[in-house]
Amino acid sequence: MVKSDIADALQRYFGLEKSETDLLAHISAGSITKALYLREKNLFDRQSSVIAFLRFSLAGKLSSAQKEIKDILSENDAELFQLYVSLVLLWFEDFKRYLTGFREDLFYSQHIDTFEKFAQNIVQLIQTERLVQ
Repeated sequence: MVKSDIADALQRYFGLEKSETDLLAHISAGSITKALYLREKNLFDRQSSVIAFLRFSLAGKLSSAQKEIKDILSENDAELFQLYVSLVLLWFEDFKRYLTGFREDLFYSQHIDTFEKFAQNIVQLIQTERLVQ
């Protein structure tokens, strides 16, 4: 199914808000069933956990990063863990799109500040590397 059809169906038949349905349609790979599963697993609530996990991981604070995913691991749900990893990968996809100037239809659009900070850190790291060489 096309994203717009999924979003429309989620609004019409399940009474979901447009802002939520657009994002669910974007990441559900054409499946209403998957969109509903993602909603059931509190996909939007997990965004902040993914961002915290990435911040800690990229800063080398691995014990803090592990604490962020402790709840996911404790549920012993392989599908939920796969979803979490997908959200991490989606953050990097959104970041790549952000770097190319794309600002619309990002799953992590509420967290643009994270992209800005991460981009600044990368620039600083590259400049430091050039100085060392």
